[in-house]
Amino acid sequence: LRFLFKKRSLLLIEILLFCVEDLKATCKRPGITVREIIWFICSLPDFTSNYCPYCNRTWDGWLCWNDAAAGTISVQRCPDYFQDFNPSEKVTKICDQDGNWFKHPESNRTWTNYTQCNIRTHEKVKTALNLYYLAIIGHGLSIASLLISLGIFFYFK
Repeated sequence: LRFLFKKRSLLLIEILLFCVEDLKATCKRPGITVREIIWFICSLPDFTSNYCPYCNRTWDGWLCWNDAAAGTISVQRCPDYFQDFNPSEKVTKICDQDGNWFKHPESNRTWTNYTQCNIRTHEKVKTALNLYYLAIIGHGLSIASLLISLGIFFYFK
């Protein structure tokens, strides 16, 4: 029992150090503090006691992920600290049958699927761009007609 406790403690310390260093290196954004990461890691159940393959809890740079049983898909809500992310959408991370997090085939790095988070924001950006172009065209026509009218006034002066 003492061995398992030491093993879990070392694992938690390693994860904590990894999360804190990764947070310092890549994360200068509001929303998640080091204290919240520590609380998240310490409050999770221990998967190591059942000796089944599982994926270790991890920090992917944007979210902390809990331990996951092999062959499962972990799901969380999209983070709300990005302006173009929709927090009602879902983020997924796949734990394969061997107990390893899914690696993207092109980069061969662990990958989390955030593609659903900003799927609807593209429509909003497209609408905003259309309104911007419409305003630019309207202002351009207004300036052109003003210049034409000034030309007419100065001609007949």
